Amino acid sequence: LKELNPGYTKSDPPRCLEGTRKYILLVIREWTNNLNSPNILWISAYPGTGKSTIAFTIAAELEWSHRMGTIFAFDRKSGMIPSVLWRHVTFTLACEYPNCRNHIVAALKGKPSGLTNITATEIFHQFVINPLEKWDSPPAKIPRDRLPVLIIDALDGCGGLGGSSAPDRKDVLSHIAEWTKLSPHFKLIITSRLEDDIGRTFFTSPHQSLDIGTGNAVSSESSHDIQRYIEHRFDEIVKANLGLPSNWPGKDVVDSLTSRASGMFIWAATALNYMEDFPGDDRLDDIQGGTLPPGDVHALYRQVLTKSSSKWRPQEHANFVDLVGAIVVIQVSLTAAEFACRLDMKETVVGNICNMLRPVLASGDTFRFAHQSFVDFL
Repeated sequence: LKELNPGYTKSDPPRCLEGTRKYILLVIREWTNNLNSPNILWISAYPGTGKSTIAFTIAAELEWSHRMGTIFAFDRKSGMIPSVLWRHVTFTLACEYPNCRNHIVAALKGKPSGLTNITATEIFHQFVINPLEKWDSPPAKIPRDRLPVLIIDALDGCGGLGGSSAPDRKDVLSHIAEWTKLSPHFKLIITSRLEDDIGRTFFTSPHQSLDIGTGNAVSSESSHDIQRYIEHRFDEIVKANLGLPSNWPGKDVVDSLTSRASGMFIWAATALNYMEDFPGDDRLDDIQGGTLPPGDVHALYRQVLTKSSSKWRPQEHANFVDLVGAIVVIQVSLTAAEFACRLDMKETVVGNICNMLRPVLASGDTFRFAHQSFVDFL
């Protein structure tokens, strides 16, 4: 089975804050247990609404209940190809489900040359679809509480920068359309942005939809969840800064920020990250007192960068452009020392720039942007 392992390692985004996303998680749980429902659930929304957080929260629940088939997250920057997706699916199913493993091993033995020069479509048919169909015959062989659920997160990232015109993207969409012909025992959750080619595929394929509204379409539950998140983050900021009043910044501010977020978790997260660096009314006023359109995360990114870099000299701006470009282009996360070496900068310079970028960087010792929407903004 080692030959099947593509070496894929998934990122580990934060889980939903306890007590939030109750309705969405309930809908997903009910769908996973309903064998009369379509075998694909499409969770769609604009960037920054928390689709990946929801996907990984459900994945953790499924893993605990021994129903996690696999989770695979596409990354637009790394341009992961479909063969990596289906090899990862095959390898995980073989590791987690002995009966399915037998059929996968038999398929491997039928190919003396192994996986050399085999296409993603061939992997999908020979090592995913065929073994699943054989495993499900007769259906009673699979215990109901062990039926696997697979998750493909950020499908819109498939095809890399080529997007909907990339052949890889078209291949995966055709595979998804074929998945609908499988038994309802084999559930597939897909999260993605609302993009035309993905929408057309689902329009002609049986599936269940779950749309996460934003702006004027944001649900009261989503607004409540974002309010809970903002309150939680402010509580953490107050605990870490003893000079702040215990009730800072007050209910009116929380309500205002909740309204401004317009259902966009990434807007709330970026705003709170920005305020967390220098807690107090000055940065709060930057967010509250400006002319930021509600839910416009690009406008928020622009304001955060403008405020942070307003006093830079030309060389500091040049260093910033070089470092940001490197973080976008380089497909692996690097430390400050590694970036400094590659860009011929002082490590302190890299560190200072990254401190300014902290509201949009993922946590950890290596540097990568927390959300694709910031790369889109650039």
